[in-house]
Amino acid sequence: MHKFEVHGGLYAILAATIFLFIAVLHGLRAYYGLDLIIGTWTVPIWISWLVAFVGFIMAITAIQRL
Repeated sequence: MHKFEVHGGLYAILAATIFLFIAVLHGLRAYYGLDLIIGTWTVPIWISWLVAFVGFIMAITAIQRL
């Protein structure tokens, strides 16, 4: 059986890319005031600002690990 290995540098790049993508999407959602509805709940804009901020911090941290 073959084992798939992800080295630390590749892992950090993948993590940073994913975090940055999520942060940008939430930032755009918050900036443009788009509605995000999950079931019957409308997600407040401040949550997207928070997720964008945390996502950017996590992306920066992952990049620094390179």
